[in-house]
Parts: sequence; C-alpha cells; structure tokens
Amino acid sequence: MPAYPKLLAALTVAGIALIPVSATAQQSKEAAKRDVTAWGQSISQAFGPGYWEGEMKEYDAAGNVVKTENNPDCIKEGESSKLGTSLGEMFNMIVDMADCTTTSGGPGSLNLKLECLAPGNKRMTFNSFGTYGTDQVNWGIDFKAEGEGAPESRSMKVVARRVKNTC
Repeated sequence: MPAYPKLLAALTVAGIALIPVSATAQQSKEAAKRDVTAWGQSISQAFGPGYWEGEMKEYDAAGNVVKTENNPDCIKEGESSKLGTSLGEMFNMIVDMADCTTTSGGPGSLNLKLECLAPGNKRMTFNSFGTYGTDQVNWGIDFKAEGEGAPESRSMKVVARRVKNTC
C-alpha cells in the first residue's frame, strides 16, 4: 500500500513540526510509548503478506474528499512489519518531544488516540480507529493540529482486502 505510508508520514512530519520540547507529562512517556508500539504492531498484523487491493480516501478539514487512490500492492513475507514499525517509531518520536497522552484499544487493535500539548497553546490530536481480520482492513485516521503555524486538519479512510496470500 505505497500511498498509505506517504500520507501517514506527511501527517507525522506535520505533527513533529508543530511540537517543540515540552515540560510536564500528563502520562508517563513509557506508558504512552508502550501504547504506540502496540498500535504499530497491530498495523503490521493487519497488513500481512499477500496481494492487497483497496481504496484510500483523504479528506480535508471540511470533510471533502481531496484524494482517492486505488493502488493494489503485494506485501512480501518479511515486509509486513515495516509499515507498523515505521509508524510506531515516528509517533514515539513525538511522544519523546511533547506532553502526550494515549487512549489505546490495546494489543490487536487499530484504535489509538494520541493527544499532545506543547507551549504556546499548540495541540495535536491523532486518532486511529478501525478493524481488521485475516484478509481485510477497515481503518481510519483523523489528524487535527491547533496553534500558530499548525497544518490543516486531515482525515484518511482505508478499506483493503487481501485477495491472494502470495505475490
């Protein structure tokens, strides 16, 4: 799913640019990082090896579709963990740099809400939600940033299914 990592990476970069180093944590960084890491592992489990077809839609702050992609992709054995690992690492960098709290669906869940505060009334909320099974993923993401210089809010919806177990 090449388009999905690009969008998520863009959202992450926007979040990192928004957040300078901060002071008082609302949740221990270790607890937040455990939630983010478990979420990343769930993303890796959701997109297992095989040939996937699906659709990704990106929405602007008003809820208008700004981009639709239908990019089939083959995820090879050993590559399935890359997306979740990369996303977990990126969001753990944000946790290291700001005061963040998480609400997690726990292991095996695509649900993760990450709320971060920074000086100057800057905030970022990243909300991932969805379900997955052996051969299907229904995943959404809402990203909202507030404060001076904040990027525009965005959302993404992915519906994908594995049509073959091999490439």
